[in-house]
Amino acid sequence: MLRFAIFGFPVQIQPFFWLICFFCAGGFSMTSQAAWFGVLTWMIAIFISILWHELGHAMAVRRYQGYPVIALHGMGGTTFFQNRFDRPQRLVISGAGPLCSLLLAGAAFAWRWIGVPPFLGELVFALMWINIVWTVFNLLPILPMDGGQILRDVLGPRHYRLTCMIGMLTAIACALVAFFLFRMVFATVLLGFMAYANGKGLMDR
Repeated sequence: MLRFAIFGFPVQIQPFFWLICFFCAGGFSMTSQAAWFGVLTWMIAIFISILWHELGHAMAVRRYQGYPVIALHGMGGTTFFQNRFDRPQRLVISGAGPLCSLLLAGAAFAWRWIGVPPFLGELVFALMWINIVWTVFNLLPILPMDGGQILRDVLGPRHYRLTCMIGMLTAIACALVAFFLFRMVFATVLLGFMAYANGKGLMDR
């Protein structure tokens, strides 16, 4: 496991994270050695995007005197903290990650519009595309994604079962669309896992 600190935040990167990056960057479908550059470029963009997203959460946690730890793993990234926050603070923390992702997408778009060196063109495009798509996906009302956590805090603890029901139904619907319309196997499996987790949360309460 790789460990380092950035802006004072401890970061842990699990080996499986790089495998998922390689898969999402198209590493398993390469047909030539020339494709290595594109795969490496997209892996770098995925790493930057997820780390930047989690830094958004971490900065919000620090704003409320918390002590966050960032972990990048096979499911993406998570910012852990042991502090207790009230609902408005949790909403800010949950929303800080997607906001940072959108800011990065906007910066990448502006950079492309102004003009970038040719060798950075694909990296900037990847940063723009990843952060737009990831933000839309991450804001779906499905736990444990940010959209699900925002919904949970908006509805409150008394309506946790409703949060899980909405998350389960949304995950099932998105899994069906991902598989039958786009043939996205990885997204289908991921959404299926989240549908199960939300259903389990519904049954446990």
